[in-house]
Amino acid sequence: MTTCSQTKADKNAELIKKITPGMTDKQVRSIMGQPDKIETQPLFDQEYNFLYEAPMSYSDNFRVFFTKEDSTVLRIGDGL
Repeated sequence: MTTCSQTKADKNAELIKKITPGMTDKQVRSIMGQPDKIETQPLFDQEYNFLYEAPMSYSDNFRVFFTKEDSTVLRIGDGL
């Protein structure tokens, strides 16, 4: 009998469901762990996002968007 270990990307797909608007970036890190990348967008200078790897079957990675004002979650989305 073989067992399949869960990949980081598969784990991210499960954990992202626990993230809700209003959480702090510290709360997100405590659930998701360190992001694969932290990005700011020039057109949206009032926010930044954490990028987390998604499983190969997903079309994009997961992103958690935060407000720079108080570092709380604005929205959760797919990675484009």
